[in-house]
Amino acid sequence: MTVLQPALSDLGEDAATLAGLVRIETHPRPVATPLVLDKLRSVYPHDQIYGEFCPVQGYVDAPPREVFDWLAHTPVAGEWSYSLRGFTETEEPGLWVAQDRLGADTAIYVRTVASPESMTVDYHCAWDQGRHLWMIYLMRSSTPRWSSTSPVPLSCG
Repeated sequence: MTVLQPALSDLGEDAATLAGLVRIETHPRPVATPLVLDKLRSVYPHDQIYGEFCPVQGYVDAPPREVFDWLAHTPVAGEWSYSLRGFTETEEPGLWVAQDRLGADTAIYVRTVASPESMTVDYHCAWDQGRHLWMIYLMRSSTPRWSSTSPVPLSCG
């Protein structure tokens, strides 16, 4: 089993002062909830906007291959997610378990499927059990020739 240091621990106290960074360590749920709700428009029902999916996209100022290589390592989800922490590989190769700190004593199981050819990384997840991973975060890293809108679009949804 592999046990990793907490995400961003290499930054020390500086991680708490990064502009715009919202993490459970610096913004507990009672603080973060109003921030999230402030970004939502109450006039649009959630289902009308997202349906069954919740798309997220952003720009990462880094070479696409390096972004892919970084994403392909399961425990980095502790760096880009708000509340997933403490990734530990289980006895089953490739299956990791972490704590989702949004809930009390909530485990989340994650298996990563990465394709170097297409630079896709899919995180298959489920809470509280590791056999039926029903939720999937679909990550894509692309080069400028694949996208005319930005050099390295990154999306998950």
